[in-house]
Amino acid sequence: MSKIIQQLEQEQLRLSIKGSQLVGQLATKNVLTLNDEEFAQYVKGESFFVEQENGIYLVKHGNDFCGTSKIGMGKVHTFLPKERRLKVVNQ
Repeated sequence: MSKIIQQLEQEQLRLSIKGSQLVGQLATKNVLTLNDEEFAQYVKGESFFVEQENGIYLVKHGNDFCGTSKIGMGKVHTFLPKERRLKVVNQ
């Protein structure tokens, strides 16, 4: 069974992919919805910029929740484990 809570980071909850899928449908704030281009960067483990407040966000693409990310000064840092990242994303 996978971990649902990866880590508590400075009193901020950081959920695993499975945890984000369980909690995501109930979330009303701190949800970062990605477009196709941003999602491709996310699954490759690349950082990118968005216009959101700093904090920990559930990551959503379409109807799917796919983990959590931290936003600091507009930069999205993925928490996607290295073994789950993709090198090439088919569009």
